[in-house]
Amino acid sequence: MTAINILPESDAIHLFTDTQVSIEKFGSFAQVSKCTALPHLQAAIATRGRLDLLAIITEIACFGCGSPRSLKTSFAWQLKAIIRGSQLAPDKRRALETPFDIFVVGWLDDAPYAYALSNHDLHGPPAWKVQDLPDGYSSPVPNDARLFEKLRSATDRVRVIPEIVAAQAEVEPTIIGGSIQQTTVSATGIHTKIIGKIPKA
Repeated sequence: MTAINILPESDAIHLFTDTQVSIEKFGSFAQVSKCTALPHLQAAIATRGRLDLLAIITEIACFGCGSPRSLKTSFAWQLKAIIRGSQLAPDKRRALETPFDIFVVGWLDDAPYAYALSNHDLHGPPAWKVQDLPDGYSSPVPNDARLFEKLRSATDRVRVIPEIVAAQAEVEPTIIGGSIQQTTVSATGIHTKIIGKIPKA
């Protein structure tokens, strides 16, 4: 379970993830980036699923989407068609047949956009249904609903995100951890940085 928080603003859109992954084979944890910037598509992608999923999805997006608009409007059906095809290597097929979630944030037509796409219905929406996220997104949902009230009323909403991620780590204490990675997409480019450590629950 990756901590995902999407925060749209008038001049940018922010995607926040944690960095911790479990290495089951060794019974240990590692720190990785769970979000990839796609500057030529004015977007960034984050995933939940197998460790190798993000690289596979990024590759498909780069080869399948020739413009920022196609990433927003046609990536879902392109990905679905590729998975249903027969030319995938076995390791890629395993990653794409395991339940996954994809989160895309980007900038198009002088405005931010975000959507989620899953190959399953475990979260409620049907598999392969694009879920537009114009108001943002937060998962897993923290137990303290007051954090979202604080987020809505804050002058600098980014400063509230570390509290939300810390609360998400309390929901999934054995999975979410490491650092908080912020990826920001705007009309002028994409910027990524670490904005803090996640307290151990």
